[in-house]
Amino acid sequence: MSEPVIEVEDLWFSYGVEPVLEGISLRVERGDVLGLIGPNGSGKTTLLKLIVGLLPLQQGTIRLFGQELRRFRERARLGYVRQRSWDFERNFPASVEEIVRMGRVPRLRWGRWSRADTEAVERAMRAVHVAELRARPISELSGGQQQRVFLARVLAQEPEILLLDEPTAAVDPKVEAEFYELLGRLNREQGLTIVLVSHDIEAIVTQVTKIACLNRKLLFCGTPQECLASDLLERVYAGKKLVRHQHSWG
Repeated sequence: MSEPVIEVEDLWFSYGVEPVLEGISLRVERGDVLGLIGPNGSGKTTLLKLIVGLLPLQQGTIRLFGQELRRFRERARLGYVRQRSWDFERNFPASVEEIVRMGRVPRLRWGRWSRADTEAVERAMRAVHVAELRARPISELSGGQQQRVFLARVLAQEPEILLLDEPTAAVDPKVEAEFYELLGRLNREQGLTIVLVSHDIEAIVTQVTKIACLNRKLLFCGTPQECLASDLLERVYAGKKLVRHQHSWG
């Protein structure tokens, strides 16, 4: 069994009286690509926000790299791409390179830029193929290009875990396929551990190494093959048409 980089034990969370998460326990091992699926309101985004520390723990335990979340200080080891992170003011006055450089700030020593920092930004832009756009205003790019720029911003901090909340929302199928292929390459070539939330059920099943299905409780956690062999998708997404995708990280 590989080294766990995320461990969640008996996690409960509520925004009011009604719990959003009930007794969630799961582990993510180094190099995993974990797909989080579930209906709207099932707690997927809440779980990600708890892992990255954007919401306070109420009950349960989260460990990152073997250390309890409340004691964990190496936040730059986590990269988080929130839902529609490329939504911003249309005329936002920043270039592609300026946006990507923002991602390096958590790694700066004494607030000063070094050659290593500049090289990390360059590697991040090249990894997602936006280096040639470095001088372009971010507001002039297409949705797919903006999506890659904000992924580069996270990669510039050189995280070991990448958490993405519905990163392909509101993009067309071609852009979605290219983005999944890019994530697969980052996983293979850089060893990134990836936790990915998506409503594109069939894409998640075919693209990840492990599936976790939430609906307040953890309904399933296992391999994509085990997921497809069960009646899970029919039970959770009753009546929803599932579309087959051809791209694969295998």
